[in-house]
Amino acid sequence: MSNNRVSAISDGSMGIAVGRSVTVQASMGTPQATGKLAWVQNTYASQYNHAVGCWESFDNTIKKRRMRGGHLLLYRFVILAVVVVSFVLGGLSSEVKAYVAFPVVSTVIYLSLTIWNWHVFRTNGNLLHSHMIHVPDNALPGWSNRFYTIPVYTQITDHQVLAISNYAGTAIGQLIEQSRDSSSIEVMFYTNSFLKETKFPKETLLHFIIFIIVIIVAIASVVKE
Repeated sequence: MSNNRVSAISDGSMGIAVGRSVTVQASMGTPQATGKLAWVQNTYASQYNHAVGCWESFDNTIKKRRMRGGHLLLYRFVILAVVVVSFVLGGLSSEVKAYVAFPVVSTVIYLSLTIWNWHVFRTNGNLLHSHMIHVPDNALPGWSNRFYTIPVYTQITDHQVLAISNYAGTAIGQLIEQSRDSSSIEVMFYTNSFLKETKFPKETLLHFIIFIIVIIVAIASVVKE
């Protein structure tokens, strides 16, 4: 099972991922690293839920729903195995009718997951917060997103943060302008990899079609007997 390397939140706080030393010259002192390294499972639901968690980590945001099935059921090899077994048992159900139970139950489970996840995507709406800033992939090598706490009116000397700031200087400047009464601003830089997590999971359309075919084949095998 492959996973994706991302930045997550520790103890509900925002910050720079642990495992990296950051030097910032600021009159308010050096910001503390409060983020953490995390690995997101390689299923569309887990990746989408990671994006939801990033949205909710910012203050004064509306809670969003989570997709289901991402921990096991939506891995592609699991779905492939279920589909193959369903077709085999569906075909054999003409001889042993009890075999039809597996494809029927599998279809109900996967269609329910698909419909629920469609509902979640539709009702959640936008997951890109105003404090999320898009940067090129080469600005965050090996990461899909990273969290930072940036002191207001500070000189950043960390090379990676400085490089990111060069890409996102205008956006950071606007946030600082909006945060004059704050000693720092909380931001998340993200790449195209993270952006994909917020998009509609097109593979759900394939799941829906496949399991409709599975149930049709299973029922047809029983009826023709």
